[in-house]
Amino acid sequence: MLVSKLPNDSRIFDDPINLKLIKMMYEGEANSIVQWQRYSECLKIAADNILTLKNNDPYRILPNIYKLLFGLSIENMIKGIFISIYKLPIKNGNIKWPGNSHDLLNLIDYINKPITLIKFSKNERIILTELSDYIKWGGRYPVPINFQSLIPKRKGNSESYYLVTVGISDKEIIDYDKLYNKLEENILLKVKEYRDQLNKKHSVEEFLKNIKKA
Repeated sequence: MLVSKLPNDSRIFDDPINLKLIKMMYEGEANSIVQWQRYSECLKIAADNILTLKNNDPYRILPNIYKLLFGLSIENMIKGIFISIYKLPIKNGNIKWPGNSHDLLNLIDYINKPITLIKFSKNERIILTELSDYIKWGGRYPVPINFQSLIPKRKGNSESYYLVTVGISDKEIIDYDKLYNKLEENILLKVKEYRDQLNKKHSVEEFLKNIKKA
């Protein structure tokens, strides 16, 4: 985690050279697939722990917080996959995600823009849309920023609707886990490729050092 690596003395930031180094550290962390995967995994653990408290929920709000944490876990996973394909767009020290950075379906569609790398069923796309609402407000606040967000939304082409803040069923939990496992397989593959590249790079550097020593 980047913050743990920074010094406590604020005077260190007055030096332009130090600021440049911090910027480099920031960009390195931001483009680390491993970091995005780790945050995704820990958020999933936190979400699963929320489920164990379902029977001790006097206000019936915990399912919404579960969906928030689960949605953030999926978001980190998707963003990790994103940076494995595209270099993270950082402009003036700020990350610039395409469109709304909490719109999971938008991020997935952007990843699949050149060629479909990850296929999603209609139900999975609905889940991604629902989770985006919980990330934006449903798992964080009692009401959204405008009342239009409370209007029921159509589920695909069916006649059924859903509203944010309606609890969670066992079937939903199973469907969520399937989606997580599907994305996890993809990002773990990317992480392995990333580590293999690093190992290869280090091996080449060591090889060149040994040649110079000889």
